Amino acid sequence: MEHAAMLDFRTCFDLKKDIVTLLNQESSGAGAGADTGADAGAPRQVRVLGQERDGAVLYTWDDVSPYRQDDVIVSHIGLYEPVSKENTVLFVHEKLVHLVNCTVNQERTLLAFTTQEKAPSSSGSPARHSEGRHHAQVYRSYLAEVQPANRVFYLNIERDNYLMVQFLHGKGQGYGDTTSKESHMLFLIHKELIGLYHMKLSRVGYSGMEMCGQPRTEVLAKRFQWAQWDHQRQRLYYLSQKKKNSSSKLTFTCMQFYEKHPPEVMMEVQLPISLPPEVSKAP
Repeated sequence: MEHAAMLDFRTCFDLKKDIVTLLNQESSGAGAGADTGADAGAPRQVRVLGQERDGAVLYTWDDVSPYRQDDVIVSHIGLYEPVSKENTVLFVHEKLVHLVNCTVNQERTLLAFTTQEKAPSSSGSPARHSEGRHHAQVYRSYLAEVQPANRVFYLNIERDNYLMVQFLHGKGQGYGDTTSKESHMLFLIHKELIGLYHMKLSRVGYSGMEMCGQPRTEVLAKRFQWAQWDHQRQRLYYLSQKKKNSSSKLTFTCMQFYEKHPPEVMMEVQLPISLPPEVSKAP
């Protein structure tokens, strides 16, 4: 008796074929007859950072900066479009950083990313954070204007726990009218809160956009323990505790995001389980 397959896996893109090979070709072409300061024959170490609703894949690699004369290696962020099979360099960092998360708005004018960096300390010892604990690494999130390439904003949030940024995408070509748009971005601080940034944009030139004014923020949830973003359906699934005490039961929530309407809780179910104190404890 034959059973129909419940899951059908299809290849969206091949990291080595579609991205790494092209990067190596471009690097070899740019470095022909010149010393780039890097091994032109060495394969590029590419890491995927995220994927948007239209299937676009965001990735990072380290290479020589095209904007400096000292051949210093810096972090790059690129975008691969599976339909057209095109790669685009979105952002070149000024230094080498460890990127862990990245997202771009629908108009491809704003880029948000999270880094994992060494914790600062004036005394030379590991930085002391919540509850007197020592941590060698911290997470920081940034927002960059990429079309045109302009300002980079530090979101002024530093945590021991993971930070995640995610732009919302609609079915159309963006939010608002043709002269003034608004981008919306989820901001998740593990075990603390889920927030939503509303950023007004103004047009610059023919196709450029830049931020105008301070973003408006709102808190959607607190004390969440786990979250998963569905980029195709624009839904956020998360587990949270309604009360601060560790014995509080977990609640599973599904939140739907729309283009022109506030987010809506589609499902909220209390689970018959609770987490151990060492896991559920907030930082």
